[in-house]
Amino acid sequence: MTSLSLFRILYELALTTPDETQKICSAIYHHDDKEVVDSPFDEELKDADVMHHTMNGLSKSIKDKEKACHIALRRELTASSRQLKT
Repeated sequence: MTSLSLFRILYELALTTPDETQKICSAIYHHDDKEVVDSPFDEELKDADVMHHTMNGLSKSIKDKEKACHIALRRELTASSRQLKT
C-alpha cells in the first residue's frame, strides 16, 4: 500500500483530520529515509521502525542506513533512563 492509497482510505473514512492524514502519509512515505531528517512525526515512525528491526532480529546485523538512527536512539533512551533513576 502506498501513502497515496492510505491517504484516500483515511480521507474516505474521515477518521483523521486533513492535517493528521497528511502527517501519517508523510511519515509512511519517508519512513525508509533513515539518513535524512524529516518532520518530528516522520522521525518517530523511523525510530519505531529501527526499534522493530533491531529488537525483532537480535541475531541480525543492523542495516547500514539504520546505524546512525539506532545509535542516536540508544543514546536518547539511555539518557531518558538515567533521568528516571535520579
